[in-house]
Parts: sequence; C-alpha cells; structure tokens
Amino acid sequence: MTVVLVTGAARRIGRHLALAFGQAGCSVGIHYNGSRREAESLAGRLERAALLPADLSEWNAAEALIGDCEAALGPVDVLINCASTFEYDDMETLEAGTWARNIAVNLAAPVNLIRAIAARGRPAVAVNFLDFKVWRPSASFLSYTLAKTALQNATTMLAQALAPTVRVNAVAPGVVLPSGGQSADEYRAVVRSTLLEREIALDDIFRAVRYLVETESVTGETLYVDAGFRFQDYEDIETAMIEE
Repeated sequence: MTVVLVTGAARRIGRHLALAFGQAGCSVGIHYNGSRREAESLAGRLERAALLPADLSEWNAAEALIGDCEAALGPVDVLINCASTFEYDDMETLEAGTWARNIAVNLAAPVNLIRAIAARGRPAVAVNFLDFKVWRPSASFLSYTLAKTALQNATTMLAQALAPTVRVNAVAPGVVLPSGGQSADEYRAVVRSTLLEREIALDDIFRAVRYLVETESVTGETLYVDAGFRFQDYEDIETAMIEE
C-alpha cells in the first residue's frame, strides 16, 4: 500500500488531499501542528492513517517526522509539502519573527523533509506547494513570497540533485479558499478577477498533485492551478488577502 505523508493535513487544501489519497487506497500520514481536533476528525474518516504532530518551524522536526511516519505506516512513498504559514508583511512591517517563521516553515521544512526521504535511498516523489505569486512576485507578503519563490528554485535544484531516485515537483495554486480576514464578497471579487472567472475546485488541486505523483517522466516541474490569475493585475486586490 502506498504511503503518503501530507504536511499541514488537518485543514484546507492539505485536508482535502489527505482525504482524497486515503479514499484512493493509500495509507496517509496526517501531519498537523496546532489543529489536533481537526486531524483526529480526518483520521476517523480514513481506513489507514497515522496522526503525526510536529512543529515544522524547528530545524530537526523534519527528520523526526519522517521517522514517525515510517514507524507508524512504513517507508514514505509520496511526500506532499502542504504545510504553510501565511503572515502579512512588507518592507515597512518586516520583522525578525515573521521572517523566521516564513523561511522555516515555507522553505527550510520542505527541503529538509525531502532530504530526509532521499537519505533512505528508496524511490519516492515529493510535491511542494508554492503560490501563483511566484510567477510575478509583488512586494506584499514579502517574507512569505520570498520563501515560496525560493522553494520553487529548490524544487528545480532538488529534482536534479536527487534524480533518478526521487522526483521533485510543485503545484502553484491560486486563491482556492477564503484567506485570513476575507469576506465572502472579497473572495468572490478575487474569483471574478481570474482569467477564467471561476473558482478553483479542491478536486482540481488533487488531480494536479496526482498527475505529478503518477507521471514518472516528470520532475522539476511547477504546475499552476490558478484559473489564470497569474496573468492578471492582481496587486490591486491583494489587500483583500491580508489577515486581520
């Protein structure tokens, strides 16, 4: 049975991916940090799953998380790096704490998790979660965007360094669910601003991830699932995405 480890699996996109992989017959490692109740609820819906708490802002947490998943379910075949911190900052508000959290969770943790599975020497595939903003970065969400942009480069670099044993790809989603303090009207405005003027279904995200996992000739690739939002002038509506 394929073992899939999903980081940030308790909520939002990660939860849907964990549930979808479980329903497809996989064993699922449910990583969470503070959302234990949601993680337990998810585990109750899956045939074979393990709850795996870890604070990925800590440097050594990645190796421990892989070890915990192996002990509970067996060697990791598929790693989905979905855990993320999404805190607003810009050049005026940038401070050490926000910077450190964004770099640790959004960049260092995915890289260290991939290193940990690669060290086992077994075939595996990793999918990193980026953001559509890596296509054309803007100055808001400064440290978050810097971390995600660096992770895109890391995806390319690790794909080369770890081939042919480990494949490394990425998904760059658009605005899939309301973020932070967004109202329903603000979220609908974002949806209308996409090139396709449509909401991004969670199943679309899963199908993109599954394609990257199952297509053995693809590595180092970033797949955008953003309804074409990256081609639009999205800077003017980014304030709707700022957390209250």
